[in-house]
Amino acid sequence: MDIKYIYGYAAEIIEDQYYHIRRKIISTYQKLRYGSSDEECWNVFRVIARHNLKKLRYFRNMQRMGHPAEMTENDWLNQIDEIIWAYDYILDDEKYNPIPDCGELKLIKKEEDISQVEFVTEPSCKKRWEEYNKKAQELEIRKKKALVWFAENFETFWD
Repeated sequence: MDIKYIYGYAAEIIEDQYYHIRRKIISTYQKLRYGSSDEECWNVFRVIARHNLKKLRYFRNMQRMGHPAEMTENDWLNQIDEIIWAYDYILDDEKYNPIPDCGELKLIKKEEDISQVEFVTEPSCKKRWEEYNKKAQELEIRKKKALVWFAENFETFWD
């Protein structure tokens, strides 16, 4: 093995670590000074989902004094479970609908700097993708319904 190759590989690792550590220092400073950081705001919906999921799971299992008057205790718990599911789905959608492991992108034509690709699947794989897309649409509708209900009834979450 060539020493230049090893040196280049080691330098690349060190450089990656430098940028990683530098980003963590900047992020920590921003969190201390502003309460949040650029790193958290890159995917702020995931940060909010992770935070809300923890709070809702705790709220679901804690000893509460009551529930909204228009709901039974069981309906209230089911609705909380649905909201918890929605946030969990936001954080890990593949847990509920795994992506099919078939099909591939193929280059159709390339003109100057523009490439045109096509997603090619065999017939058996096509059915799996159709099922995946159908289930993904159903799960998205379920998620949105739960989040809309949460937004409309936000002030009922108290004890």
